[in-house]
Amino acid sequence: MANFNELKESWKNKAVFEKQLSLNLEQLGSNQSAVIIEASYPPHWLELKSVLEHFRPKTVLEIGCGVGAASQVIERHINGVEYNGSDYSEEAIDIAKRQWGTPEKFFVQDLWQLTEEIVQKYECILEGAVFDVMPDGDEALSFLLNLKPHNLYLQRMQFTNEPSYYVEYEAYREIKTVQYYHNYNDFIEVAESHNYEMFPVLRNGISSLADSEGNYPTGFYLKGKKS
Repeated sequence: MANFNELKESWKNKAVFEKQLSLNLEQLGSNQSAVIIEASYPPHWLELKSVLEHFRPKTVLEIGCGVGAASQVIERHINGVEYNGSDYSEEAIDIAKRQWGTPEKFFVQDLWQLTEEIVQKYECILEGAVFDVMPDGDEALSFLLNLKPHNLYLQRMQFTNEPSYYVEYEAYREIKTVQYYHNYNDFIEVAESHNYEMFPVLRNGISSLADSEGNYPTGFYLKGKKS
């Protein structure tokens, strides 16, 4: 069993991101028709496309972007969105800069070093794969919400009725990481306390809290309420 600090630092691994890039290139496919391309997308990319098409933010910062494959999904399908990606792994950002031909879009940034100034430059902060692999996912969520993003799209979330917890697993046969489970009621409470309107994302589309009752969503779009 890995210790807490090892789990927090585990995604700084070049071999993992080389494997992630190989997988993402398969999922992205070649320049085929849009229908064929989307057939190879993982569910969270299809949800990303649907949610951004619905809310239409003009600027997006993805935190924990890994090798930056989400930038290609957005570029292919969502017109008029200015994308930037950040990650705490220099290895991941080096690969993203080299692979996509847009090095200016990517930068190294530890989540815990984010500031209000950075976060509030963007209309939407995208969290595609961060809190789900952090052993301190609740604390990370609260930290980010305290920076007051205008809008926050949280993907790949797992919820539970139990107190929040994580389970260790091996990723890409290279590292020990975790799957984090957020207590659902605590998540709702903390989002409400930061004055966000909440839109659960379900497999069949965007919903409301009332309509999603009894079904754990796969993510949330938190829309800032205008004061």
